[in-house]
Amino acid sequence: MEAFIPDLSFSMIPSGSVIGTARYGEKVTIFDNIHTDRDIDPGQLPDYFRNYPLKMQFSVLTYCGRGSICIDAGLRRTTLQPGDFAIIPVGMIISDFRMSDDCRLIAVIHNTLENSVLEMPELTRALVGTFTTGMTNARISEPLRNLFISGCDRLRELMELEGFMLRNQAVDGEMRVLMAILIESMKRVDNVDGADTRPHQLVSKFAELVAIHYRRERGVRFYAEKLCVTPKYLGQIVKRLSGKNPLSMISEYVILEAKVLLKMRGTSIKQVSTELNFPNQSFFTKYFRKYSGMTPQEYRNS
Repeated sequence: MEAFIPDLSFSMIPSGSVIGTARYGEKVTIFDNIHTDRDIDPGQLPDYFRNYPLKMQFSVLTYCGRGSICIDAGLRRTTLQPGDFAIIPVGMIISDFRMSDDCRLIAVIHNTLENSVLEMPELTRALVGTFTTGMTNARISEPLRNLFISGCDRLRELMELEGFMLRNQAVDGEMRVLMAILIESMKRVDNVDGADTRPHQLVSKFAELVAIHYRRERGVRFYAEKLCVTPKYLGQIVKRLSGKNPLSMISEYVILEAKVLLKMRGTSIKQVSTELNFPNQSFFTKYFRKYSGMTPQEYRNS
């Protein structure tokens, strides 16, 4: 059965000339029209960018330089104005993405499943607790905007540079500089000098695995085995850093997609139950009520 919400993988991202594009293998793609007068013609975008909803199998950093960008991710709508950015994590469901005619943007698409350039303890601390709530967004301060844009320009140049033996390390380094600017803009990170980074990486990897497997795997043991730790240890670390237990984080992904599906026209509760791999509609109803406080029908009518 074809999924109601199709997956959009990194390999499906166009590398042509819809707008200025640079791609570095299966690692990073960057789009931008920030330095040109060229508008983005939505009609030139592939069909899957115009047919929502979509479930992303990569993370996206979107920066608005001019005009506006409206993004519906998960159950949240955010409008970016000049100077604003949003980080959309892997596994998020995009219901809509619209740009004003005069929009100038930078979009850095990171294939989280293929590399770990974003495994920075500072970034993980900034994002912990938001993995299942949708986008993280903030405004880049005026002094840092030009630095961020020039950093994206350097990233593009490095990605297109042939014959550079350490290009991989240079791309990683430039990505980390961009992330540092965003972290500074979020103002949500404590000093982590000397901190043990592994727990933060563990929580980040756990969230990424849940985003990929939650439709079929809703038990903590599966994720603990993938991460080579015990369920008890995983539970302790996730609780300490996010304030949530692993089952709660898993259920939030399940309930989020269930709510998106329930609001779609033409989908029955039974179809939603099947799409999310519940054994039957009754089991799905009990699960939904347990974690959302209402039945699927009550939510649909709300």
